[in-house]
Amino acid sequence: MNTSEFLNETIEIERSIDEITLNIRQIQTIQTRQLTLTSAQQEIPFSQERNRLTDIILKSLTETKDRIRKIESENINLRKINHPDVTLRENRHALLKRKFTNALHTYREIENAYMKQQKDKITRQYQLVNPEATEEEVESYLQNPNEKTFFTHSSVGIGDAKEALAEVQKSYDDIQYIEKTIAELLKLFDEIRLHVEEADSSIQEIETTAQEHVVEMEKANSILEAAVVDARSARNKKWICASVTLVLIVILIIILVFIVIPTKK
Repeated sequence: MNTSEFLNETIEIERSIDEITLNIRQIQTIQTRQLTLTSAQQEIPFSQERNRLTDIILKSLTETKDRIRKIESENINLRKINHPDVTLRENRHALLKRKFTNALHTYREIENAYMKQQKDKITRQYQLVNPEATEEEVESYLQNPNEKTFFTHSSVGIGDAKEALAEVQKSYDDIQYIEKTIAELLKLFDEIRLHVEEADSSIQEIETTAQEHVVEMEKANSILEAAVVDARSARNKKWICASVTLVLIVILIIILVFIVIPTKK
């Protein structure tokens, strides 16, 4: 793409990142509201909206990541030919990549915080039903929540216990959903990072090849200079030989004319 098309593309990518960030903040608001609700039934519409936004965000993040990687690949090729706008393009790419990774960081921090809050909520519900539970029992339940363990040492009525269990199960489902989301975010982090490393490797390979060409050219120039010197030396030697030969011929003619021929007479 030409420079004008490139700039338009980067503007569109930046807008997409801003929209992603806005949706992330909306998820944060929804999850904060969920923590104040007192029943699993009340949470259902909030969870549905949160899940809808999550699908939109993850799809947008993947598409944006691919667009940023495409720009990076094009910049590598333009750097090879010293394109006049390559510095501008690299600066814009760096800005987009930074905003993209910041959005990933923000999303992951929000989800990590909400997951911790949900675990704290499960802990409170479990201790409400089982006030004598030890820390080890609570931790064991967090790792593997189930109805049998929940009711083993229950000290409240069956109705209250079932309501608490429903809330615990809803929180646990949220935790599993968040863990899946965080796994997707980590995958995006890795894909961006690996592509940067691949790009750096390509650049390094280009620089190495260029350096090898420089060395070979220097060697060729050295050989050529030596050949020129040898050629000049050879030409000088030829002139010297020709001059000596000419002198010898002149001397021989003088001997013949002035010494040999008069003697015979």
